[in-house]
Amino acid sequence: RGTILADEKQDSAPLQFKQVFASLKPYYWRLLLLRALLTVAGTLTAALLMLPLILLIISTFGLGLLCLVPLSIVLIPLGWLLQTFFNNIAIAMLDENLGIMAAIERAWQVTTANLGPMLAISAVLGLINLVSTLLLMAPLFLAVLPALLALLGRWQALQGAAIAVSVISFILCTVLAIFGSALLSAYNFIVRTLAFRALKDKPAEPAAETLATGTEPIGEA
Repeated sequence: RGTILADEKQDSAPLQFKQVFASLKPYYWRLLLLRALLTVAGTLTAALLMLPLILLIISTFGLGLLCLVPLSIVLIPLGWLLQTFFNNIAIAMLDENLGIMAAIERAWQVTTANLGPMLAISAVLGLINLVSTLLLMAPLFLAVLPALLALLGRWQALQGAAIAVSVISFILCTVLAIFGSALLSAYNFIVRTLAFRALKDKPAEPAAETLATGTEPIGEA
């Protein structure tokens, strides 16, 4: 909601937290209900997709795993599209003050009308998320390294100190990773919100008019 307010502002005065909080209050229960519905729908969809795959793997004695390679080529962009659609539901609700069903309909209209740009944004954000996650997880692995070396007998004399350093470092790195993950989620939602607002009122290409002009009768030319 803060992104929408900032995008609509006409002056350069910074937004205050109480403004964002006050504007978000009317949507709180709608967003909570939407999150619950999407969680239930996502769980049921995942279960319905996994059950045939499990049966295929069992019935083919594991050979069905080979089918997952070409299937993943289809599932990855499909997953991006579903994630974009689900995010657009919440964005439509906040941006246009819609109810849940109206937000679902509006998100479907905008998403299906802009499949190319939406998939491109999801692909870029997916790459950014992958790189950022690796960078956030790397310090966690480095933090446990002293303890591993001590337990493997490399630093037996400093075993206690190495374990203490690892524990403290792991806690600090975990806090930083949580904070970084929150910033990354906020960045993702900001980008998707701005993209939704930029694409929602994008005029459709006048294909019908072009076709009509191109098929004008010869006698009238």
